[in-house]
Amino acid sequence: MLPSCREVSQLASENLDTPVKGSRGLKMKLHLMMCKYCRLYQKQMELTQKTICEMENHTHTECVDSKRKIFEQVEAKYKKSHNNK
Repeated sequence: MLPSCREVSQLASENLDTPVKGSRGLKMKLHLMMCKYCRLYQKQMELTQKTICEMENHTHTECVDSKRKIFEQVEAKYKKSHNNK
């Protein structure tokens, strides 16, 4: 069974940091072959990451590390706000 568009968007985000491999990677590629919206989303994410890295004069590794820290901060705030409810 192929992943949903929501699952592919998460995999596409992971794929920016490190390539998604194995059956998950294959399923993602198959979905991308059939879904023009997910292909567009993935291309937009790649372009955004490239643009941010170029603006900040970061290498790819520095950009990935910076992005990972930002996502960790956002995730921590999200968890904190949902634990208080």
